[in-house]
Amino acid sequence: HEYKTMNEWFCRKYATEFSPQNNLGDSDVVMPATATVTWFPSVSNMPATLKNDSFTIEKVGIPNHEQYVPYACALLYLAPADYHCFHTPIAGKIVKCELLDQSRYSVTVKPYVLKNINILTRNRRAVVVIENDDGLRIALVIIGGVSVDSIRLENSFKEGKVVRKGEYIGCFARGGSSIAMFSNHEIVLEQNLLDIVRSSRNFKLSVGRSLAKLKSI
Repeated sequence: HEYKTMNEWFCRKYATEFSPQNNLGDSDVVMPATATVTWFPSVSNMPATLKNDSFTIEKVGIPNHEQYVPYACALLYLAPADYHCFHTPIAGKIVKCELLDQSRYSVTVKPYVLKNINILTRNRRAVVVIENDDGLRIALVIIGGVSVDSIRLENSFKEGKVVRKGEYIGCFARGGSSIAMFSNHEIVLEQNLLDIVRSSRNFKLSVGRSLAKLKSI
């Protein structure tokens, strides 16, 4: 396939037979993007891990943000060469979908900035929250990096819509970007990924692959 512009390449999609929605892992929560993952045992653990005592999700734009604080979360870093579309990590109803601070010039989303800057409030972003039939809510904060000129959401992706797991949400145009993912219930990494995290390492995983299981609600 030939791409006419750099943005066409950044926003490229998989052919249907290789698309995330047709090649999903079997875990309760799947990867929303192809990215390097930093996993945290809880939101309340993030300031110590990031060495940023002022880090908080209070003003990010997530409704009822306090219900996510006790539970595991992840920061996903998408390098410029990664697939730059993002997909739903669970099936359910969209209860929040909003673009925020779109007129801002974003700073870099590379992990080293996190000890000085909260990119979840500083950068242009989209906040998407999906709730499934069991009451599990997954909140995604989709963050544009320094050279990302837009966060593009699918026109049909609106509050009240019921979505399937792995469904296309949208894409970033150009540059590196990041996604923060939060849960309002306890989720546990797949064992092979948990082993990596226990050895104090990050891991790289492709969109749609098995990520975590939900503990009984």
